[in-house]
Amino acid sequence: FCLHRGHSPRAIAVNSVQVLSDTVHAVSCGNDATCWVWRICDGKPRSHFVPKTSYGPIMSASVLFDSMHIVSGGIGTLYGGVAHVWDWRSGKQVATTHCTTGPFLSSAEIPEAGTVLLGCGNGYTYKWNWHSGESISLPHITVPGVTLIKKSMVLVHKCKSAALAALDTLLSSGDDLTMDSFLDAVLPVSPGMKKVLGCLYYINDMFYGTAFGPVKAVAYVPTYVRFVTGSGDGRVRYWNSRNGQLLKVMKGHRGPVNAIVGDLTKQEAISGGEDGTVRVWCLEKGVQKFLFI
Repeated sequence: FCLHRGHSPRAIAVNSVQVLSDTVHAVSCGNDATCWVWRICDGKPRSHFVPKTSYGPIMSASVLFDSMHIVSGGIGTLYGGVAHVWDWRSGKQVATTHCTTGPFLSSAEIPEAGTVLLGCGNGYTYKWNWHSGESISLPHITVPGVTLIKKSMVLVHKCKSAALAALDTLLSSGDDLTMDSFLDAVLPVSPGMKKVLGCLYYINDMFYGTAFGPVKAVAYVPTYVRFVTGSGDGRVRYWNSRNGQLLKVMKGHRGPVNAIVGDLTKQEAISGGEDGTVRVWCLEKGVQKFLFI
């Protein structure tokens, strides 16, 4: 059971483990940018997959309904995301998709639609048809062009004024600075610098249309063909997978949601978070049913 470690004296993190449909084999993926399929009874490797376009850890893996393919997602170039569908019997790569603004952290399949759900670090969930290559991002949030431009102009002006004030403060010192020492020197004497950073984050949220935080968990809910996500803002969200409509937003966790699973027969989901709690949700009403500490 040292497949991911290889000959390294140090342990290499395993980020995802799933049992295959045959219940004989399992797949595990980790920080070595490799997925191994191995026999559960004795740990003997059956096959392995090394993505052709992966540049970092693989964070998630899900076994697809056809029992032959696996989707794995993780970190690509420049902290972007990359996900692959591959045949576990041969280790052959079948399809690939990318996200330029964050790593893929979670995955699940919608069997009826033949699509895969990918939770990304940029706050979006991507619905990817790996057969056709088509991908759409959820939520669908748009901002009227005039509104976006006017808000951006105001924010850019504030950022400019605050930045100039911060730089004037540093000119008098003449010291060599790193980014950390720059912030340490400016923040105490120039509250405007905090506004600069705040402006940048706010503009980013306006353009990307979301401030949910990383989508660290996603799960299929068979009833009515829907799915649930768990995000860095501590909220559980219930979605219509057909049209991408956000149906419910449920509050409860006091920290990021790290894991979630949908009930196979009811409109319910169970989530686990960094606050050390497990919560059961009634998705139809959008309320918490039970809390386990």
